[in-house]
Amino acid sequence: MSSPSFEVPPFAQALAHEGDPLPDHLAAVAARTAAALRACPDDGIRRVAVAAALCHDAGKGTHYFQDYLLHAGPRTPCTQHAALGAWLSLWLSQSWPLHQRLALFVACLRHHGNLCRSWDDELSCFAQRTNDSEDPLRKQLAAMDLAGAEAFLRREGARHGLPLPSCQLSGESLRAALPSPLARRRAVGRGEGFGTLERAACFLVSWGAFLAEDKLHAAPTPQLARRNLPGDLVERFKARRLRAASALHERRERIAAEVRKRFLAAPRSGLFELTAPTGSGKTLAALGAVLEKRARERDAGRVIYCLPFLSLIEQTTGVLRDVLEAGGLEATSDLLLEHHHRADAVYRTAEGEYGPDGVGILLTETWQSEVVVTTYHQFLHAFFSGRNRHAKRCAALAGATVILDEPQTLPLRYWRPVGRFLEVLASRLGASFLLTTATQPGLAPREKICRLLPDSDEHFAALSRVRLECRHQQPEELEDFAERLGTELTRNPEATLVVLNRRAHARLLCERLRACLPGRPVLSLSTSLTPRDRRARIAEVQRLLAAGEAVVLVSTQVIEAGVDLSFPRVWRDLAPLDSVLQTAGRCNRHGELRRGRATLLHLKQEGVSSWRGIYDAPRIHATLDALGDADELDEPAFLDLVRRYFGLCEQRISEDRVDDLLAAGNFEELRKRFQLVEERPSQAWFVAADDDAEAEALWATFQAARDARDDEALQRARRRQERAFFARVVEAPGDAHSPLRRAPQAAYDPCLGLLWERLS
Repeated sequence: MSSPSFEVPPFAQALAHEGDPLPDHLAAVAARTAAALRACPDDGIRRVAVAAALCHDAGKGTHYFQDYLLHAGPRTPCTQHAALGAWLSLWLSQSWPLHQRLALFVACLRHHGNLCRSWDDELSCFAQRTNDSEDPLRKQLAAMDLAGAEAFLRREGARHGLPLPSCQLSGESLRAALPSPLARRRAVGRGEGFGTLERAACFLVSWGAFLAEDKLHAAPTPQLARRNLPGDLVERFKARRLRAASALHERRERIAAEVRKRFLAAPRSGLFELTAPTGSGKTLAALGAVLEKRARERDAGRVIYCLPFLSLIEQTTGVLRDVLEAGGLEATSDLLLEHHHRADAVYRTAEGEYGPDGVGILLTETWQSEVVVTTYHQFLHAFFSGRNRHAKRCAALAGATVILDEPQTLPLRYWRPVGRFLEVLASRLGASFLLTTATQPGLAPREKICRLLPDSDEHFAALSRVRLECRHQQPEELEDFAERLGTELTRNPEATLVVLNRRAHARLLCERLRACLPGRPVLSLSTSLTPRDRRARIAEVQRLLAAGEAVVLVSTQVIEAGVDLSFPRVWRDLAPLDSVLQTAGRCNRHGELRRGRATLLHLKQEGVSSWRGIYDAPRIHATLDALGDADELDEPAFLDLVRRYFGLCEQRISEDRVDDLLAAGNFEELRKRFQLVEERPSQAWFVAADDDAEAEALWATFQAARDARDDEALQRARRRQERAFFARVVEAPGDAHSPLRRAPQAAYDPCLGLLWERLS
């Protein structure tokens, strides 16, 4: 190879970013990565992550990149640095097992992009590049201080206890470091291959750990000190709440004490389950046990609270904020963080505030908090998407306790694949996964889950708050039901909840009942209302119920999980059994009556069952078979009923082996197949009432930012206002590719929500 016509910059003097020496940046990211994985028991994960941190930007040491950075040189293929850093990682890891070498190589290669090819394909494609005399890699090697890079890698590698190569770093040793196809086949034969779920999980955590720390260091963001949380926070919170003595309160305390005792005595990691009746205090029981165990541990991990719906996240975050404040703690972002696609990107600590223009987003997306409340989407897509921006969260699970609330809401075809993956994370990351549910879904075999309330059957048997009347055997037209219900409510004016499957059906019924029950509070609750109005509607219903008013609430499934409302009379249209029982949980929830009545219907409109197009047919058929010819069922029978239902579901719905795609590294197919929510075409509409001055200001900022995308001040203002803005947004059927629009005032009814037919 001919000598270059330029001076090769010394590696020790190269820059990673303006004003940031390359060796300092690599060493700092490695140190931060090692600290982030301190609670991880798997040495291999730490080894790969730290080595990736040391190598990932090493390719910036070339003349081409330094010229681009310092002298505004041109961006060319020779200024790209990821491939060269990945090649250096193969030299550094020559003595390592093949699966760790591949993990390290791909982590460096893809630190600016998403995963796409399988692990072995990435190496094969790269090997072809090294054999191409015209490939920029040849020029980059000649333009880099290899001796300086070697000295740095050996010094920092030794600092972190990495196994180091015996040969010098040179063009020849780099080419020799590429595992040949024969060597790879032999390594696979020795069990050193990469195609297992365990090794894929370890890679993702290593990749995600250094991705997060690389971006946090480059931003730059503060390296926040971890915070302690007192183990008795929940007890302090409960002591401040005035509760009248009742049988249900005593049972909640018994459940909490049993859960605490068993969780404290259990191993640090694994799969745990808390199955208890609806309204029996699962949230506080789980949180109390988790916080107390965490307070006793050294290098305590984070608490990640996963929920299926945004409405549940808002409610649970409110409870957690109250728990912290009961202990005299301010709920700053480093203690309590809410993360979902509409969360506030402003990150607040006692020392200051980090805006949504980079630092705040990074601190939020990497879960830099002691307690994180998030969605299943954010949690699972960190692993099942192969996307760079999601993977940054993976390392936050090292030593963490993850509370999976209402896990039965996950699509059933993913239950076992997700369950298998949780087992792997528990063993490799030292994480605990606590499933809290009233319906006992089968995410993992029973023998692999530690039950924190083994006598849950007793608690179900002792609670007989509600009787489920099965009237679904005789289908009924929606109009006929509306007339019948109006007559019944006129004759018997009691507080009533009706839950239907479709927004249009809920609107129709609400309109019919308002017409025939003048003077009575008849309200609706659905996603046709803005999130802001839904919160206000729930508070309004709670107030009316507390005042003894005979309020009638017509709702969709939005009310099912976690909403703290209790009615003496409940009606539910046919749905999967777990949804039916969730609705029944809003009937006599606090045991204030001797027994509430919940009735299951089968409504049709023009002869078509309302569940069609909303729920999978196999789940409905499993519901019908589980119920059989039962006429009435009391609450003690619900647990056996739902066990029978889930057993039937598992027989009829084949699992989607997305974990096999993950193990193989087939992320392009995985992204197509792993869909937690079925996407339906919808159009977003912004809603502003006549007297809502704040809404007018929000809309003005949004429009200005949309028209001036290069104005950073406007973009920052828009991001700061996103939570308040999207609290006024409703989605309606329409073109998903259309930009968000403002709804005409006549198209939004304060009671019913968005009126689709009035949208223009």
